[in-house]
Amino acid sequence: MPANLNALIRYKTIDRLLGTGRKYALSELVEHCSEYIGETRGVYKIISKRTIQEDIRILRSSILGFNAPIKNSFGKYYYTRPDYSIFNKSISSINILKRVYTFLLLVRDDMENDKLDALLVEIGELLYDEKYLVTESEEDSLKDLSIKDSPMRAFKVKEKRQGPPVSKKIAAPKTSSLKTPIRKRQIPAFGWNKVLEYIK
Repeated sequence: MPANLNALIRYKTIDRLLGTGRKYALSELVEHCSEYIGETRGVYKIISKRTIQEDIRILRSSILGFNAPIKNSFGKYYYTRPDYSIFNKSISSINILKRVYTFLLLVRDDMENDKLDALLVEIGELLYDEKYLVTESEEDSLKDLSIKDSPMRAFKVKEKRQGPPVSKKIAAPKTSSLKTPIRKRQIPAFGWNKVLEYIK
């Protein structure tokens, strides 16, 4: 997640500039971002080139789900797709949405926007309301566990399914009695524009 509110402002500024179809040198991006943050946040200082390069790296990556088509040609940055904007991207990963939610809680006082609470409620419902829980098949659930969790975790799940060692005097429980429904949260896509419109 962005380190602070200024980072999201820089993402918006870079997106707005590259969205014009023009190519920008790194020094120009530094100048524009520095000026905009000074005007909107009252923080008047030159942003480092390294900071803007890191912003571009995050925008290009899937860290926040942007995957921006930013190219650098002869020292100038531009979008390879003129119709691209981070405002049109959606958050479909629950992990990213959780990080956005936590971030907004942290910067809530700095944003000074009365409507932000309504946004936090909306995100909170996606994260914690039971209506977004769906039942997975046991096979799919174990497949996810074996990939995402540690080998020891996968081993414990397998061990739990098999049950404890059975002596000759005690009958083993039926396999079906060991099965429990596994619930997974599945959320609808949440537009980044809903978050970015609150960032000034």
